[in-house]
Amino acid sequence: MFTVDIAHKDFRFRLLTDSLEIYNEISPRVYSVPGGKSYGQKQVDVTISFFNKLIIINKNGENEYIHLDYTEKEIYPVIFSEIYKYLFNIGSIGIHSVLVSKSNRNHLIIGDFGQGKTTLATELEKNDFKILSCDQSEIKYLNKKVYALSGSKLNKLSGTSTIIKDDIKTPLEIDTIYKVKGLSYGGLPIFNKVTDNSNKVFNLWPAITWPWQNPILSAYTDNMEWKNYRVNCIKACTTLSVISQIELRGDPSLIAKKISQKVPILN
Repeated sequence: MFTVDIAHKDFRFRLLTDSLEIYNEISPRVYSVPGGKSYGQKQVDVTISFFNKLIIINKNGENEYIHLDYTEKEIYPVIFSEIYKYLFNIGSIGIHSVLVSKSNRNHLIIGDFGQGKTTLATELEKNDFKILSCDQSEIKYLNKKVYALSGSKLNKLSGTSTIIKDDIKTPLEIDTIYKVKGLSYGGLPIFNKVTDNSNKVFNLWPAITWPWQNPILSAYTDNMEWKNYRVNCIKACTTLSVISQIELRGDPSLIAKKISQKVPILN
């Protein structure tokens, strides 16, 4: 049996599998969890076991069974549905995002899978920004401001995985949320400032709810907890809508230069 143990503060996740192929998929996930760390043999709060056509989620001594011929891509949302629930329970918000920082300017980049969040972050890195969270971020609303508390360190780009060296050492106030709508080198850089709160919430919703939208959770289990956490997701989107939000399209290298130069955004 292969085991991957992940800790966030005092909470501990354990991932189990009898498949070397699945183990190779889940073993890097210790670096995917915001602020995630490895730990030794201690008490476990949640265990997720991946077997052939069977996933078992154990928490509080009770098992939930998912009988399905799942794919590797469906492992990720199963893991993060539990991590996002845990973050909600401690008063934080989990969000599918990249965090970049430069001179006390902290920007959260959101967008669908494959839309170019990491690509844009890499271009911003060339303009002296630091990548502090690669794919998953823990944020929190404090004193009418939104702060990033921790981030994931597993950076995946064009099939290559690396572990970033920088991380979030103290809470960082988020200045702007950039929503990537589509990037293309050579394309005209377009910035669209989103002013309507309902549109802001619409853009944020997939970044916060994505684990539960996967068919393996939404269709193959009763997913009762999702009905409860849906309220948390709505509140989270509403909370984050107070932050300035800008939609991006076009050449990521030109977009990165404009962001770095603080070029005024005009609709």
